Amino acid sequence: MRKGGVEEQVRTWLTRALALLWIAQAVPWGVLLLWSGSESSLAPMPVVVSYLMYLVWAAGLLRWVMRRPEVGWVPIAAAIAVMTAAEAFVGFVLPAEAVATWQNWTPAPATGVAVLAHVYGGYRWGAGAAVALGGMYLATGLRGDGVAQAGTLLGVTGQLVVFTFAGGLVAAKLLGTARQADTEAEGALRAREATARAEERVRQYEVLHDNVLNTLALLASHPALPEAVRAKCAREARFLRVLVDGGPGVEGTTLDSRLTEVTYLQGAHGLEVHYSSDGLPSTMASTVVNAIAAAVTEALNNVAKHAGTTRAWVVATGEPDGEVTVTITDHGSGFDPATVADDTGPRRSMTTRLAEVGAALTIDSGPGRGTVVEILLPANPSA
Repeated sequence: MRKGGVEEQVRTWLTRALALLWIAQAVPWGVLLLWSGSESSLAPMPVVVSYLMYLVWAAGLLRWVMRRPEVGWVPIAAAIAVMTAAEAFVGFVLPAEAVATWQNWTPAPATGVAVLAHVYGGYRWGAGAAVALGGMYLATGLRGDGVAQAGTLLGVTGQLVVFTFAGGLVAAKLLGTARQADTEAEGALRAREATARAEERVRQYEVLHDNVLNTLALLASHPALPEAVRAKCAREARFLRVLVDGGPGVEGTTLDSRLTEVTYLQGAHGLEVHYSSDGLPSTMASTVVNAIAAAVTEALNNVAKHAGTTRAWVVATGEPDGEVTVTITDHGSGFDPATVADDTGPRRSMTTRLAEVGAALTIDSGPGRGTVVEILLPANPSA
């Protein structure tokens, strides 16, 4: 239950309404008892004392309940137990024929207890209260000469049952409507928060594009700066541009952005990687993106470690039918692929991972003529 929501307000209102109902059902008997000229003197003193004790108990319970937004099973069970005990005490103190008369103060408060049990405990508690309270009332009244008043006794019991379930149904409807209103309000609040976050992200991306990215692009083309500085600025600008272009509104990570990140990180570690792409799919399974990115990373690591060069080229292209080709090229020392077993070292890790997503790896190299690594993901890959 949301604090301060409609449901909490409805529960507070119901508690006050039940308190008012309880008072309206319990107090009139005391007024009748004190009314001048009435036959109140006929009420036995133990019945009067039990009534006064119950008023004190009910006032304490209502005070406790009204301070809490929700009522647990303990106060409900206590209210039913005390009321049932009061019915039994009063019913057996009075003569059987007097149980259905005004001298018995318990029927009206018993109805209030049963309604409270149904409202706060649900149908099971309401049914249990109706059975316990109605059953005790009938048990004390349908003895001896009290059988003659069976119609009155059954009528009062029926009234208790009807009020119990009618009150419970009304309360359930009110609480259900309030709960739905809270749910809709929370959904609207989350939507507003998401919109605000998206707008803030767009604003931040615009700042990046209009300021940082343009500054990097300007520095990358400034002839007065050293070539290494200009290359680094160009690399940073390329990386930032992919982030900006794939920022707001794009779910997940695209292959283009992952490859840009991979080549950027390699460049930051001393290998100058020239990356270009064309026609890559905007959406791909994350497992495929991760496998290709890992293979490109391993290929570039091999260039940095063994090729004896500081430059490499990564070209990624996509076809309309979904086929993707990624080529990693260097003009380093090269090697003889026949001298490297297919099932050992990095080559095995690359080919195995790519095969799991339906892609294939080929290597074309030779001593003194560099290396070309090609990753091919067919249009309909099958793992």
